Amino acid sequence: MEARKPREEVEMRYLAEYVGIAFPDAVRVWFQVPVGDTVHHLAHMMGVPNPRWFWRYGRRADAVVVTKSDVWVIETETRRPVQGLAELLVYKERLPETVHLKPWLRGRRVRMLLVSPFLEIDTYLAAKNAGIEIAVYRPAWLDEALLRWGVLSRAE
Repeated sequence: MEARKPREEVEMRYLAEYVGIAFPDAVRVWFQVPVGDTVHHLAHMMGVPNPRWFWRYGRRADAVVVTKSDVWVIETETRRPVQGLAELLVYKERLPETVHLKPWLRGRRVRMLLVSPFLEIDTYLAAKNAGIEIAVYRPAWLDEALLRWGVLSRAE
């Protein structure tokens, strides 16, 4: 029996690499950040003083990046960009309720960003109408995973 290949963290590598390149002067960066107040409600109901224990139960943005003038809520989607767009629409509504981000939101513009290795025209148009920005980022190393997942064909 062939030895199993160790799990590759493609999505997290993709996200971390993009954030490092696009936001070299970030003031603060969080990954897998719950958006909304679900985690605080759960902590309160359970009598637990630290809401971080419930982060896994909240809707989580891939990253939140704070710069001097903006707070960026970032969702990366390597396979189906429309799914990331749908998540960002929910985060946009829930962001004002996010207790642990409120101090960072004061005096900064909130910007929503979808990062994907390719662009679908329908997703682009819907994002534009919703005020969500899109960045196309496709490092060469990602193509192997995209081929393996069936997102790309060998002909591309």
